[in-house]
Amino acid sequence: MVDFGRFKRTREGFCFSGMSGMSGDIPRTYVDQLAILEGRRLGVVDRAEAVHWLSHLNYYRVKLYASVFWSQEHGRYAEGTSMEDVLSY
Repeated sequence: MVDFGRFKRTREGFCFSGMSGMSGDIPRTYVDQLAILEGRRLGVVDRAEAVHWLSHLNYYRVKLYASVFWSQEHGRYAEGTSMEDVLSY
């Protein structure tokens, strides 16, 4: 792993450290970031495409785009929301 401050280079590509909602400054790969979104009930049809968009837009931008689908009441994304919905919004 090569350290670029908050960005880390791994075999899977670049990842961020210190992501919002995470404890400590643990680097997260794009696959890890996708797992966080899926854990919040964001559906993913094509995982490879979702990782591609995370690597190009970054986690925070995708999270910003997805915020219109966030259910404050339930603490997760609205039922049936997918990464494809977020990217096409």
